[in-house]
Amino acid sequence: MSPPLAPLPMGTQVRAWFTDAKPSIIALFGAADNLVTAARYGDNAATGAACQTTAGAVANLQHHMPSPDPALNIELQQAITSYQLGIRHCVLGTQDRDPIEIGKATAFINQGSTYLNATVGMIEDDLSSDARDNRVWTV
Repeated sequence: MSPPLAPLPMGTQVRAWFTDAKPSIIALFGAADNLVTAARYGDNAATGAACQTTAGAVANLQHHMPSPDPALNIELQQAITSYQLGIRHCVLGTQDRDPIEIGKATAFINQGSTYLNATVGMIEDDLSSDARDNRVWTV
């Protein structure tokens, strides 16, 4: 019987997770931006479609949860919760053609993107510090 393998370092785990989750994160940023843009232009049909696209992008990101880093999970969950609230207001707003609900939707969607952007910043900082910590020094 061989001994159990040592767990991978956190940086390696986060890097692998981020590589897998990154397309979903990028898609969510794009969907959220499309929703806010459509709402800004008052295009109810495009806003409604963007609500659905954003909901799908949130669901795709949720498939990558949890990340290996508990601190990232907290930030990611804040982003997801904000996006979900925005989607609910978006659906109500587009169904009722209610600009107040659509305004609430865009506020929550923007908040979700702010949280998600902060999360990506944390990941990039962690990965760059991990790379610095693992450099090979030569004389």
